Amino acid sequence: MKSGVLENEICRETEEGSPQGGPLSPLLANIYLNEFNQEMKSRGVNVIRYADDIVVLAKSKRAGTRLLETSRKYLENKLRLQMNTKKSKVVSVVAQKHFKFLGFALGKSGSGMYIRTHRDALAKAKKKLKELTKILAEFYVFYLKSKF
Repeated sequence: MKSGVLENEICRETEEGSPQGGPLSPLLANIYLNEFNQEMKSRGVNVIRYADDIVVLAKSKRAGTRLLETSRKYLENKLRLQMNTKKSKVVSVVAQKHFKFLGFALGKSGSGMYIRTHRDALAKAKKKLKELTKILAEFYVFYLKSKF
């Protein structure tokens, strides 16, 4: 847990926690937040969660607002976790076309609910793929030149 954090290509020592982006972080979050899942399930509330990113499903915006507050209280008082209130919000898939969650757009259309890759995430992935393809092509040219 004291492996450090890489920030702007400089390694900084850490005193606690697991490195962000490491394979252990989501596993520990899933173990710790299982209690939250079970609490919501016992209340009949559907939850979608990956590590500490959570979507709580409600039937109305009013119920969503209530659930956001009860979720915040549960996470803060029972599990001693701080909810990021700037990133937390109540959205309606009826009033709004869709909302973004982990790079996906979730929403409701005339034919029902849908989940698809969000356009921003898709553009970012395409840009990264172009960069990697260019690097690979440059490496291949270098490799061919070194052979002859």
